[in-house]
Amino acid sequence: MRVAERMLRPVARLLVGKLSATVAITILKEAYIAEATRKMRREQPGRRITKSALALWTGLDTRAISQLETRKRPEVMPAHELCPEAAVLHAWNTEARYRDRKTKQPKDLGVYGRGVSLQTLVSRVAGRNVTSTTVLDKLAQNGNLKLVPGDNVRLINPNYVPTTDEEQKMLEATADSIGRHMETVAHNMESDKAKGDWVQNEIGSARIPAEDLPELRKAMTSLLNEQGKAADKAIKQAQASGKRVSNQSVAVGYYYWEEEPED
Repeated sequence: MRVAERMLRPVARLLVGKLSATVAITILKEAYIAEATRKMRREQPGRRITKSALALWTGLDTRAISQLETRKRPEVMPAHELCPEAAVLHAWNTEARYRDRKTKQPKDLGVYGRGVSLQTLVSRVAGRNVTSTTVLDKLAQNGNLKLVPGDNVRLINPNYVPTTDEEQKMLEATADSIGRHMETVAHNMESDKAKGDWVQNEIGSARIPAEDLPELRKAMTSLLNEQGKAADKAIKQAQASGKRVSNQSVAVGYYYWEEEPED
């Protein structure tokens, strides 16, 4: 449990406010099924993989496994599944009750009140556990809406964009890096020792004075950049001149880490 928490909590930190826990949990369940299937095929070749066996290996019931195996992933995630904020914006921008009949534009909504208001919209779409004030603060901060006279709110941008283009690129690169690191760990746990482990190493200390961190960061950045150039050169020298059936992908990753102070 402690190991799982240490691995999954940083993932939650990257996803919170960008993807709902419901979607993330569904993806994790699908990954459990896929990995259990792969593991059984490897350890028990030729043996039929049953729903009962998958239930034993994953802890999921057979009905849930069947539903997840037949689930079709949409090319575009529906707004109501992405996160509550996106669901609110989508309903406000597309449903007839929230659009002006003449201009066809989203109406200004009262923050509170029955009928057509932000309060009832949030309650219906995001659930009663989420207050309209919480959604108002988040979407105003994100530039999606603003307060207007009469205690109303106006929709400015119907698109919920939890990350900038630069942040999205960073998340995609990070996902690849995390995935590759975990692949190395899994390989080293499962592989035949006679074939050799993949390199996995970490060097650190818990005795660095806070005032020395800036200088250490600078030194580590320089060192890792130089090692990165050397690794890049070695990998390029090993590249085949053209496409071959036997070609495989390899990668070496570097990162610097330090403990951040609690908020």
